Amino acid sequence: MGEIVEIQVSKGLTRQTSEKEWLKVEYTLKAKVDCAEEAHVAKAQMEAVVDSWLSQAFQQKQQPVKEHAAKPDLEHAEVYEKLNWENGSGARGAYQVIRRDNVNDLQLFNHLENMLKQNRGNLGIGNFHYWLGQEGFIFRRVKSKKV
Repeated sequence: MGEIVEIQVSKGLTRQTSEKEWLKVEYTLKAKVDCAEEAHVAKAQMEAVVDSWLSQAFQQKQQPVKEHAAKPDLEHAEVYEKLNWENGSGARGAYQVIRRDNVNDLQLFNHLENMLKQNRGNLGIGNFHYWLGQEGFIFRRVKSKKV
């Protein structure tokens, strides 16, 4: 094999900079080297330079991505009826439970779980009181009628 006379390093990074925007930055460096032994050192140095540039580019341009707060869907309580609730009974009476590992609509489960987390693990929606159990479990019970 002939001697390496030129080395090229290209690196890029794509990150979300706002709710609807993504930023892609890519750099390419070329270097001429005298021998194969220098190629490894040159490559490592060039990668370090490009990594530094990429880091600086995103520090300047990246705005924190706002996470959407899951708003309680108090007007459409029937949507949660679509989940495959399992019936159970405990010291305080009948309840229903869903498990993340056995749910029929993971997106809806995650939405409900996020709403509960934002409301200290408890929330009344429609005719039910919902609460978080151990990780991956959501419970609900029919609200008691106040006299």
